[in-house]
Amino acid sequence: MSKRAYREDKDIRNSIIFNVIIAVVFIILRLANVTSWSWWAVTAPLWGMISYMILAGMVHAFLGRKERKVVSAYVGLSGIINLFVIFLVLRLLSVINWSWWVIAIPLLVGGGLMIITGLGFAAHRAFNKKENSN
Repeated sequence: MSKRAYREDKDIRNSIIFNVIIAVVFIILRLANVTSWSWWAVTAPLWGMISYMILAGMVHAFLGRKERKVVSAYVGLSGIINLFVIFLVLRLLSVINWSWWVIAIPLLVGGGLMIITGLGFAAHRAFNKKENSN
């Protein structure tokens, strides 16, 4: 992975972390009855993050970047997070009455996939570094 791609990857991770923190703060404010925003508005940072990930993935794929595996991992992960957000909002609006564990399944699967792909990319980077030094 080039330095530029690594920097872009780090920027995407930081954007994800920031949006998740903002969404958690909004959810806490809504649950504490500090705001009366709709649940769709409360989860807006997550929708923005998902839209950004999908758009970035499409742009990278269109431009033919070499780091397609990283981009496809983010686009796939955004779909899983999107499913979680939809389940979350529907549960908070009392449209569905599933347990919170069922609601969290896409998030748990996405987190597991993120860990697995992160380890895979780290191993690939270490292998390439070792191969280039020989």
